[in-house]
Amino acid sequence: MTHPLEIGSKPRFLALMKIGPNRRQGAAPAPNRISRLILIAAAVAASTLGAPPLRAQTPNGTCIRTLGDSLTSGYQRFLSRFIPDRKIVPGGLGAQTSTQIAARAGAIPTRVFVPGDSLPRSGTVQLASIQPRLISSSNKADEIEGSLAGRPGRLTRDASDRYDFVLNPADRETPAPPGSLFAPQTSDVDKCVLVLWAGRNDIPASATILANIDAILEPYVLRRAPFLVISVLNSDSEPAGSARFAAVMRINQTLAQKYPSGFLDVRRYLMDSALADAKLPADDEARTWLAKDLIPASLRKDGIHLKDEVDALVAKFIASAIKNRQW
Repeated sequence: MTHPLEIGSKPRFLALMKIGPNRRQGAAPAPNRISRLILIAAAVAASTLGAPPLRAQTPNGTCIRTLGDSLTSGYQRFLSRFIPDRKIVPGGLGAQTSTQIAARAGAIPTRVFVPGDSLPRSGTVQLASIQPRLISSSNKADEIEGSLAGRPGRLTRDASDRYDFVLNPADRETPAPPGSLFAPQTSDVDKCVLVLWAGRNDIPASATILANIDAILEPYVLRRAPFLVISVLNSDSEPAGSARFAAVMRINQTLAQKYPSGFLDVRRYLMDSALADAKLPADDEARTWLAKDLIPASLRKDGIHLKDEVDALVAKFIASAIKNRQW
């Protein structure tokens, strides 16, 4: 894929300075043209090389979109407590992989197979196949607005993991050849501050996780829109020295380097500060967990999920990060 700073195989700032068809080869550009080109090149570089996102135009009215798996479901319940003047658009679905999360964000394609390769004028169509299964999760049922083969409607899933598409009425049938695209409706959240927490359910597939996160964040980076991407947590069975721990650390290091202004290290917060903030003792048991680079058991309700009071602390930590960035 072409890098944002490249056009073809040339860096964009060089492409911008390419000699036009009416210029004589070797002729020097006019000084004012050079100045303009330098300014353009600098603007392009600033917008794509990790420059801090722009402050939201209306920070007190901006919505916040949470996107992720069950860890997101945990903290998003408490976020409005710490940012009461913001609309929270919850997007945490338990047990989801980064691929499913990316599909829900519209960042990667969702391919659908429809019986008869056609959509009727109205009604509900049971889908023969859909990949990724973008709303399959630990929930019993779910739905998402979007369009299938260009037809608007609503994608639904029941407890048996059956997928249907409920069509908005139309004047005629719509062709839906094999592999037709389902596009989720995202225009209502595109202007929200994004808080992305993905990858926990893909470990140790580091390359897949990073590719999906990059796909989700790409439009935000290009628009210089505000986002946070949260560090992946390691479970109680992934201590320092294990292969899965190493995978988690590689992912977090890559995210921190690639998105320096948007990376939020919740894992480090849980290791360093959450015990004190939760008014829990740093006793021998806690120190044993920490010595293995594991989140203390007193903060968790199982091997990975956090207790409610700790989810609230994570929400407060995220809210503080948003406020500190003046979003």
